[in-house]
Amino acid sequence: MTFGWKVTLLYAIIAAGVSVLASIILDSLGFERHIIASKSSSANCCAPAKTSPGTTYTPIKVSCCSPAAKAIENPVVTCCSTKAVVSINPIKLATKDALQQFKDVLPYLLLGVLIGSFIYGFIPSAWIAAHAGADNPFAIPLSAVVGIPLYIRAEAVIPLASVLMTKGMGLGALMALIIGSAGASLTEVILLKSMFRMPMIAAFLTVILGMAILMGYLTQLLF
Repeated sequence: MTFGWKVTLLYAIIAAGVSVLASIILDSLGFERHIIASKSSSANCCAPAKTSPGTTYTPIKVSCCSPAAKAIENPVVTCCSTKAVVSINPIKLATKDALQQFKDVLPYLLLGVLIGSFIYGFIPSAWIAAHAGADNPFAIPLSAVVGIPLYIRAEAVIPLASVLMTKGMGLGALMALIIGSAGASLTEVILLKSMFRMPMIAAFLTVILGMAILMGYLTQLLF
């Protein structure tokens, strides 16, 4: 445990609280409309047209040889065969949808990895530590913003945190950097762009940055 159980407990409380609060707010604002529909989802043209109870139908002639007009009691509108539709295996359907989503996401994921790797290699940690000391009042929001393009994986947090703390980086700024980079890395933003529209992406970034800044200042204040 690099930060100790107190910092870990504070992080768990802040992460859970912000996540629940943000989900409630976004749901109340109707942000589900910003979810991009899957390409595999399509309307079924074979579904019969729904009719309300008590609907009356105009009598029509069904034959040129019959003088009497007969009413069609239960007309069914369909563009396909009248044969029974065979149900699709849910496992095959789920596999098909998963493969389609993988094909849609793969180009964005590869692009994000390339961009994130390039930026990560050309922004040294020493430069960040020099601008994110404990005496800098803007170190925490700066670290949260700078952390986005760094693409710090969870596996690299412990060694990176040890190095930055040794170089004099403040604990609050370090927490903001870790949350900002691990929660809203450039790769994840590009990945989410294939599933959500820009308002949802902006809301996601706002929530992550807000949580990073809140956690940073609370850590700096309490510890």
